[in-house]
Amino acid sequence: TANASRTPKGYFAPGVLPLLLQQSTDDPARRAHRDLVVASMPALMEHPPSVPAFRPVPGIAASDLINEVKWHLAFPFPKIVPDKIQDVFAFTFFRHAFGVDLSLSEIRQLKEWTSVNSKILLGSGSFSGGKRSAQLAHIFEDKIGRSEFGT
Repeated sequence: TANASRTPKGYFAPGVLPLLLQQSTDDPARRAHRDLVVASMPALMEHPPSVPAFRPVPGIAASDLINEVKWHLAFPFPKIVPDKIQDVFAFTFFRHAFGVDLSLSEIRQLKEWTSVNSKILLGSGSFSGGKRSAQLAHIFEDKIGRSEFGT
């Protein structure tokens, strides 16, 4: 876990400690954490009991992905992963892990949440960032809480 004593309030819900994934793959603590995550999210198992059928992201066509990847291959910087590929990953991950489909608006909010929280790793977290992190986290907590996964 990270030392969160200097992290502004709001970034982590009460009782939640951040976990940095900087452990070796054979580290017993990492394996124990992975086992806990897999026990609560069977979709992340090596061989999950079921896999939801693929569903395209609403508002993103196959041609959009093809064009973005072509552009990215020609000009790979400054992005490591093209935006629409990130959107497909986020949509598919939430669908498999939690049984919920995200809208494009929610995917944008998820990206914002990731961006806000990455600032604390760089030592530039703020009270307003913590407040925004909590607001965004509640959106996803509510959505997942209303799903079959959350009940």
